[in-house]
Amino acid sequence: MRHSIKNIFVIIILCLVSSGCSLFKGNNAGIEKPDGLSPLSVLPAGIEINKYIMDKDYSNCQDVVCLASLIDGAAPYYINSGANDILFCDFKSKASSQSFSVEVYKTNFISEARTFFDNATSVNASPLDGVGKAARLDEGLIGTYRIEAYKKNYFIRIVSSSKDEAMKDEIVNFAREVISKFP
Repeated sequence: MRHSIKNIFVIIILCLVSSGCSLFKGNNAGIEKPDGLSPLSVLPAGIEINKYIMDKDYSNCQDVVCLASLIDGAAPYYINSGANDILFCDFKSKASSQSFSVEVYKTNFISEARTFFDNATSVNASPLDGVGKAARLDEGLIGTYRIEAYKKNYFIRIVSSSKDEAMKDEIVNFAREVISKFP
């Protein structure tokens, strides 16, 4: 009898760990599910978005060592907080010297992407409607605009190379297009 209870307990634990079993049955309508696509499959090298082309020189990290080589100090925070596939890339204009830096942090769970969004610092941010699940435009940075958003299990940050009213419209339109590509 004792082995039977132990076996049942082990089976329950294994079911909870795997995504194929649930103790609670119910209606999942309206609940977003995480997506399994890598950021690089959504934004492949060389893709063109709103007359900006992704530079073929990008970085794609799946561990703290790679991430630490690109960003100082915050690498353990991102990895320990759930980021497991991170893309850093630049999109350059075909017609000018303007560019955008794009960072995409894929997480296992939607709640982790939301936490990245909630915990990101802003100087002077205003919400952007219709961009991902939630988005904001930060206009308080010197010489640049920054948009941060999350959609499903992706946290996305886009930073402009300059700051003027024309660039403000450009970054918003660019962000809408980039974020719409994520499922």
